[in-house]
Parts: sequence; C-alpha cells; structure tokens
Amino acid sequence: STHSTMALDMQQHALAADAEQQRLNLAMQRLMASEGSAGSVEQALLPVLDVWRARPRFATKSLAGLARARRWLPAVRALQLMGTHGLELDVFHFGAVISACEKCGEWQHVLGLLDTMKATTVLGNTVSFSSAISACEKG
Repeated sequence: STHSTMALDMQQHALAADAEQQRLNLAMQRLMASEGSAGSVEQALLPVLDVWRARPRFATKSLAGLARARRWLPAVRALQLMGTHGLELDVFHFGAVISACEKCGEWQHVLGLLDTMKATTVLGNTVSFSSAISACEKG
C-alpha cells in the first residue's frame, strides 16, 4: 500500500541520515585529535566532503567547533582542503577559522585568511573583521 511504502521511505531516509551523522561525528573526532598536518586533516575530512558540499552549514558547524576547542591549525587546513576540493567557501567558513586563529593569537594567519577572502571574493562581515582586529590587538 501507499502508506507502507511511504513509511518505508521515511525509515530508509532516517537510516541514511543516521549514517551521515555518524560519518560527520567520526570526522570531527579525527579533526579534534589531529595534530593539524595536511595529511591528517585530509584523512579526517575526505569521507565527509560530499556532505559538506551539499550542506555547507555542516562545514561551518565543524569549523566553529574547532574554533571553540582552539584547534586553529586543523581549522586552517580544513578550509584549505575545502578550497582545494572545489567546495564553495563563504564568510561563515572564513569567520569560524579566523575565530580559531584569533583565540590562539595566530594573527599572522588571520591576515593571510583576510587576503584569501579578498582573493576569492568572499566579502567579510562584522564578525570576521572584529575577530581579525582582536587577533591583531592580542598579537
């Protein structure tokens, strides 16, 4: 019947969403544990780049999580990897990584990120510029 087919479709969708969430959680655990080398970040993120491409907000949440944990180098490397793999970068991605660098006093990297934003024509916002100013004040 149509009702049972619809219920089965909903169940399959829920299972797929659970599997995707597990992949995202595992990638985040690997990122948090990463020393920040390009290889370790790539190994952590390759399984979820397709998810990040389809839903950029998940990338933003992961980058913000790295910022909260003061994991600036994995955040920078993740942003670089996203660009290398052709994911569209936005002001929220840059803002999260700038925040990670700001929290760790990495003002030189913040300036590099602002240059990259300009080169990729991503317009900054109040949050990204405030974090950048704060990083330079602390430096």
